[in-house]
Amino acid sequence: MVMTSSIKNKIKKLTTSKLFISCFFFCFLFLAGSYSVQVEKILFFYSCVCFLFLPVDESFYFFLFTRSFICSNIDICQSTFNAFVFIFIVKYIFGLIYKDYKINKNFLIILICFLLYSCIITMFYRQSNNYEVIFYFPLFYLLFVLKDKINFRKALDFLLIGVLTSVALSPLCLILPSFSYNCFLNSRYHAFHGNPNRLYMKTIFLLVSYSVLFLRKELAGFKFISIYVILSALTILTLSKTGILMLILFSFIITIIYLKQDFKNHIEYVLYAILGLLVISLIFQNQIFTIIQRFTSSNNNSLNSLFTGRLDIWIDYCKQIFKNPITLLFGRGIFAKYAYIFEQDLARAPHNLYLYLIYFYGVVGIVFIWMMIREIFVNRQGFKFSFLNFLPLLYLLLEGLFDNIHTSFNIPMFAIAFAFLFLKNNPKKEELKE
Repeated sequence: MVMTSSIKNKIKKLTTSKLFISCFFFCFLFLAGSYSVQVEKILFFYSCVCFLFLPVDESFYFFLFTRSFICSNIDICQSTFNAFVFIFIVKYIFGLIYKDYKINKNFLIILICFLLYSCIITMFYRQSNNYEVIFYFPLFYLLFVLKDKINFRKALDFLLIGVLTSVALSPLCLILPSFSYNCFLNSRYHAFHGNPNRLYMKTIFLLVSYSVLFLRKELAGFKFISIYVILSALTILTLSKTGILMLILFSFIITIIYLKQDFKNHIEYVLYAILGLLVISLIFQNQIFTIIQRFTSSNNNSLNSLFTGRLDIWIDYCKQIFKNPITLLFGRGIFAKYAYIFEQDLARAPHNLYLYLIYFYGVVGIVFIWMMIREIFVNRQGFKFSFLNFLPLLYLLLEGLFDNIHTSFNIPMFAIAFAFLFLKNNPKKEELKE
């Protein structure tokens, strides 16, 4: 019995070391890729090899880690996402994950009908490469089939490790003159994410998720305060108005819930968090001043300026949707072009999850999507709604009002947010130790 236990521990340490070695070598190739385009192809091939040969749970953790590095290259980011899901599906079908695998026939039928429906609608419009949604629902389905095999707490940790590692390596942009990656976009920090919005979406999601673990007493107080302060600082560096508003909103919600649990004993950690934010404010005075200017600038006299041009985009998409009942009902298909904004030859993404769904899939497509989500959750044991566990998903749904939260850059966060919904409301002490 003791021998078996020690062997299991050795195997666990060995597989964990393989995961960390894979992540380390990925960082090495990524840095080498800044000097050669050919290395980026090797980086993609290396990622696929890791997806194939790492255990199913560790391949998912590795995938989350890499999301913080390759977002700056859209082609590689999308290609690695598609490759990961494809390998995941192949592993499942050929029984590499479960020998006695079972496929939910209802989900498969709905998915095929949805894809056929979208492709048929697409035939009437111009083609483009907006097809990434094809891979979303199979990924969600498999992750929930394998929920006993994948530790979503560990997945959250590797998403955080990826963000912090990319931040730690980003000063190389300033130190090495021949380094091709740039960690700033118009003075807005993004590490290697290519866009500040992609960075703050992760920082706020991680902040909210770890806050839930802290409120569930599954995370030590000072460890949470450290994570909270670091993620808040990174959000400020992005100079994002939406990011700052989300930071304030969810900090307020989390504080209210925390003080409501036990005001006398919990006020101490609230004061520590406030002290940490004050220190951040002193260190990043220039960035905070810039953010205030972005809100109060004379250029922000109109609502459109306040929403950084998004309002005109939303209005134009609404016109495109409602001027044609066919578009409202059936959408334009998964391969459809983005709408042409302001009657110019410029295709712009809607920057709104809900307009995106209606524009591309219509009311009928949304019904298909709802049926697939319902099928993923059907007959799941232990589900009991909790507002606290709902917070990570609530953030993503609110973020969907202002940005392209549906892209492959962010979609893995939805899987983690859905996993939070199934957390037990009163976890046992044994579970907390794990």
